[in-house]
Amino acid sequence: DRQPSRQALLQHIAELELRLQQRDEELAAERERSSRARKKARQLLAKLAERDEALAELKGALDKVRAAASAPTPAAASKSGSGGAARALGARISRQHSGVSGAEDNPRSSSRPSAASSAPAGGRDLAARRRTEIVAQLEGHLRQMRANLEESEREARELEDRRLAREAEWRCLPEAARRGEEGAAAHHAALAMISHQAAEKRSFARGLAEKTRELEDQVARQRSLLEDRGRCHGGGSSGDSEAEAAGPAEPAAGDAHSPRGGGPGGAPAAAAWPPSRAGAAGQEDEALGAFLAAAGAAAEVVLGRPSLRAAFEARPPQLSGGAIDGCTPEQRSHALSLFTAWVAVAGDAPRAMRMSDVGLRPADVAELRNTMEACGAKLEFWEMPRCPASDATVRLLFSGLATQPLVHLNLSYNTLGPSGAGALVSVMRAWAPTLQSLVLEMNGLGDGGCREVATVLGDGLLPGLRVLELGWNELSAACAPALARLLAPRSDPGGQTGSKAPAGVPRLQKLGLGGNGLGSDGAQTVILAALSLPSRALDLDLSMNHIGSPPLRALCEWAEARVSCDVRVSVSLEWNLVDDAQVVSRLARAMAGKADSSGAAGGGARRPIVRLANNELIDLDPAFASGESGGLVLL
Repeated sequence: DRQPSRQALLQHIAELELRLQQRDEELAAERERSSRARKKARQLLAKLAERDEALAELKGALDKVRAAASAPTPAAASKSGSGGAARALGARISRQHSGVSGAEDNPRSSSRPSAASSAPAGGRDLAARRRTEIVAQLEGHLRQMRANLEESEREARELEDRRLAREAEWRCLPEAARRGEEGAAAHHAALAMISHQAAEKRSFARGLAEKTRELEDQVARQRSLLEDRGRCHGGGSSGDSEAEAAGPAEPAAGDAHSPRGGGPGGAPAAAAWPPSRAGAAGQEDEALGAFLAAAGAAAEVVLGRPSLRAAFEARPPQLSGGAIDGCTPEQRSHALSLFTAWVAVAGDAPRAMRMSDVGLRPADVAELRNTMEACGAKLEFWEMPRCPASDATVRLLFSGLATQPLVHLNLSYNTLGPSGAGALVSVMRAWAPTLQSLVLEMNGLGDGGCREVATVLGDGLLPGLRVLELGWNELSAACAPALARLLAPRSDPGGQTGSKAPAGVPRLQKLGLGGNGLGSDGAQTVILAALSLPSRALDLDLSMNHIGSPPLRALCEWAEARVSCDVRVSVSLEWNLVDDAQVVSRLARAMAGKADSSGAAGGGARRPIVRLANNELIDLDPAFASGESGGLVLL
């Protein structure tokens, strides 16, 4: 029989390699599908955990209703403090959204007790239905994972069969063909690829099998819980009937802390808030219950969404975009208004608004502003990372924030751009007496936006500012002079010094510039400006700025010109392009003895003056640099 030619063998090998490449792509796609399925399963399990918590709270509410029915308590004295403020604000928000002015429009009705007592049961049924739906979704994902597992095992068997067939084909070739170096190399390479793919497929199948077993266990447990709750609720109906037959205990007028209590003026609450939890947070939970009860129908969106309720219950309160996803415009308006009112009174001062991943619309900002005005809010902290908005919406928001005595303002990851920087600068004067921290990371300010902010700060607009974060804003060396002006020494009260900066320039303790493109020239300008007053405590972050060795030479000259110096400035040059080991060694020797004398005298750890980790200094021993400099130059 005629043996296949060498060309035919090579062509056959190429075809096999192409098929292996296709299998690689299919395997990658399957891994992606499996990853999405696992992520979805984790999300569903998290929802189940939320439903468990809701069921537990509803059970507590039911127990409280039963206790109130069997053992009525005397009318409670009216409460003061945050609870009273919360009720008043909640009622005010309720009137804003419903147009109802007071008790005249909301008289007490005989149906109130039965509505209140039925709230836990209705919530319990809703939670049970949702749990059933989630379990059904989990079972659907389990079926998909089983199908993926079966497919993975089948493909692993196919790869093993192909490997065996390839070996058999090789053995059938004539001796001369098997001895050829090129043919043998191609054969072994193809065989190794097949074996590697088979091993990966088997490993993937083992991992998928383990995940499948875990999901099976979860589904079994959730099914068991559903059955147990069904039996428990079925057997507990008589208790509910007894409580209803005994008749509800009438709460004190206006006591919104009772599950059946009404709002101010005796208006019935829209829904019962779960009882306060044990522990230190109980008092604030009680205040939150009073607040939402007083809010009336507007609070239904909070009571019906566990993730939104968790935002109110967090210590401190914190709202994320996921908590209001799926809300209608009216529900969204209610949620934002109530959350703003709640942070205006929750807990002890300082008051703080913490919101993230919420795409702000003009109506949202109008709601925030109106609520702050209605509540007389005095917020000191405002954090809203990843809350993008249009230019017009940003201007509306900033004009509203100008009414607040802000100490800390975090606007990171909001793509403000130069126009947003201009809008911020236009209202910045309002925070001159208070603002200490301004975070503008990842906003695409560019050199123009940075210069605009730095210029007004250099003119003394925010004299109390201590922290300025401008990282990841596409900055270049062009804005370095404006930044350097912020770090120049301030003139004395009589203006006698020849300094470059007026007395109102802020005494920054941290300037974050990481992730920009200042380069060596821009970095050198800023570093030397920082060292113009070396005894001040300042953290200067210049990491990831494409900086080479030239600024270190300037640092060497600066240090060598001083016999002794109390240096409290700390500069981070990590993750840059420094590659001159000789310059770094020279810097380490020059920096010796330039430590922060206050830290050394107090027995504390010395602050490094220069941090150079993750640069191109593989030939330099980190221990040498640290030892030579006394811990002031770290690699």
